[in-house]
Amino acid sequence: MSEIINYIVSKTGINTVEVNGYLLHSKYDPIKEADRIVEKEFKENFVHILFGNGLGYISNALKAKLKDKGELLIVEPFKEFLGSKNEDILFIEQREDINNKINYLLHDNRRDIKVICSPNYDKIAPEAYKELLKNIKDIQSLNIIEENTLRLASENWQENYIKNLLYASQDASISELYRAYNCPVIIASGGPSLTKQLPLLKKIKNSVILIASGSTINSLLKENIEPDYIVTIDGSEANYKHFNQITSHKASLLYSLSSNYKIQHEYKGKRYAFLPLVNNQVEKRIKEELNLTLPHIAGGGSVSTFAFTIAMYITTGPIALIGQDLAYTENLTHANNNKNQKSVDDSYFKKRNAFQVEGYFDDLVMTDYVFYSMKNSFEQIHKKIKHSASIFNCTEGGVKIKGFKQISFKNFADNYVEANDIFKVNSEKSTSKERLNSLFMMLNDEIKKYEQLESLCSEAIITLKKDKNKLIFSNNTLKKLDKIDNKSKEILNDVLMNDIIKPITMDVMRSFKEKENETPKEKFERSYNQNMLLYSQLLKATKISKKFTLEAVSTIKTEIGEL
Repeated sequence: MSEIINYIVSKTGINTVEVNGYLLHSKYDPIKEADRIVEKEFKENFVHILFGNGLGYISNALKAKLKDKGELLIVEPFKEFLGSKNEDILFIEQREDINNKINYLLHDNRRDIKVICSPNYDKIAPEAYKELLKNIKDIQSLNIIEENTLRLASENWQENYIKNLLYASQDASISELYRAYNCPVIIASGGPSLTKQLPLLKKIKNSVILIASGSTINSLLKENIEPDYIVTIDGSEANYKHFNQITSHKASLLYSLSSNYKIQHEYKGKRYAFLPLVNNQVEKRIKEELNLTLPHIAGGGSVSTFAFTIAMYITTGPIALIGQDLAYTENLTHANNNKNQKSVDDSYFKKRNAFQVEGYFDDLVMTDYVFYSMKNSFEQIHKKIKHSASIFNCTEGGVKIKGFKQISFKNFADNYVEANDIFKVNSEKSTSKERLNSLFMMLNDEIKKYEQLESLCSEAIITLKKDKNKLIFSNNTLKKLDKIDNKSKEILNDVLMNDIIKPITMDVMRSFKEKENETPKEKFERSYNQNMLLYSQLLKATKISKKFTLEAVSTIKTEIGEL
């Protein structure tokens, strides 16, 4: 970026500066101007992003105002104004660092963000400013998708985590497949481009390991292509319906504990269990009490990202993605014979807030933030997990996934697939009455803890109601609540409620921010409502968790009796 910089002494005797004919600060009183801007733009408890540091007058005023009432990121497009190395200022070209910092500042799905553009920076660095605003919008949109998924699925995940323990205690762990192969692995996903790859896939099928991503199994079986593995992670009823009409169970099912438990119940083929992402609470319990080790498999946004991680986990050979459009190729949502396939038009794009991104063929393709989050997950996983062989995107359509080598599917087949049948690993199911008894005891203990938590929440609600019409909490109330809080935390650290309480924690932390110049009455009401929300929602979540656990115990009891 080429710029002409002139330093000028302001009327108050301190420096101001001019870039390409535009003043960055007042030529009369830069400090007073900075205070005025901050007074107008500052929002308490918000994340503030300042575009343009200049000589630091606005950033200094912001820091003085913020104290412990918010967080600040400064982005500067001119190296001249980056300041000393100790200052928290990022150069606009540090794109990854900026995005990582914004993601960190917006932890726990925060949305309260305020962008402040220093005077004239949008005129002297318009493209950099537009890029920053787009990146912020993208991060916020992805966070909203993640939060909506969490809120919609938290109860569902809770049920599946508990009820899938029965199947995980009897099935093989995916750890048995770790680096079991050194041959090519192909991951078939359900994007519209999959249809054109199926004839070649059928020809080379016996010379590769084929992984089907979730509902893609239907498109493959319709063409008489039997995958070696099917990955399922979705706990919804809709996902179950993709599987409940499958008659062929030749493939091995690789399932996360979040997957709809009815799929595992009905699937008669080999099954391997794993944990999605990091869930130390579940991992610790099943390791200590069931002597069961399930590895964490990274993913995000879609089942295909988990399939990608699994491919790197099970083979040292090359990996190819097909059908991974992540876009509306030919105005379709999915490949042929996928139950979700439908044609889309401009009204659909508008409803989905669709937008254009760089495509596989260096063209522009239509995507949306759900697809975009999946693209982002692929790129992040690829960066974090190093694979010993090459990884290719052979979709020949859809979005361009950064970091992936792009070749045609035919090129991949010609250069990386040898015409030899592959020996497939086959683990035996192990039904252990001892492990089922351990699970039975573990979940009965879980129920007792839920009952203790129910009692504590009910006691907290009764205690709070006694002080409802007061201006301050009584000492007796504060002591009781403190004791209940400590005991509740102790129990929550020892039960399988991690996912179902995340939305509660989010609401409790986000919805009760201290107001400026808050009166004693307002402070009391805020604290009262915050505590009431916490314990009433926690009570509800505990009752739901206990219900699922009682159902699981009943099923396990029947299973033990049949052995």
